[in-house]
Amino acid sequence: MLTPKREKFVQNLIAGMSQREAYRGAFPSSVKWKDSTVDSKASELFGNDEILERYRELQQEFADRALYTREEAVSDLRWMQREARDDIDENGINKANAPAFLGATKQLADLCGLNIQKVEISGVDREISKLDAIIEQVQDGADDA
Repeated sequence: MLTPKREKFVQNLIAGMSQREAYRGAFPSSVKWKDSTVDSKASELFGNDEILERYRELQQEFADRALYTREEAVSDLRWMQREARDDIDENGINKANAPAFLGATKQLADLCGLNIQKVEISGVDREISKLDAIIEQVQDGADDA
């Protein structure tokens, strides 16, 4: 069983602090220690078997939680994607369902490690290109006037 200060040191490390920051947070002192002194003490403490065991225990605990969170996120994104697709099938593409579908698809791809640069839905990209050309013509005409 770790002392409260040692537990705080490990918790700080798990929270993402450097060894120096974790040590200073767990063992506050009125004395202004040099960074090299704190680094040495933190390194020595981190090498302690009980500290390492607790650190690995917390790492595994957070890894298990992260896996659950990822699975839940995938489930939610698949639901959003299905709902948006159903709405597109029923009502056609609109300003609400297209971004919902594309956003869910992109997020799923990111979670799965895929790198999707562009998704085309029913010629939307072609229509945007046509609109861009029309806008450019109008702007050119305004410049000539």
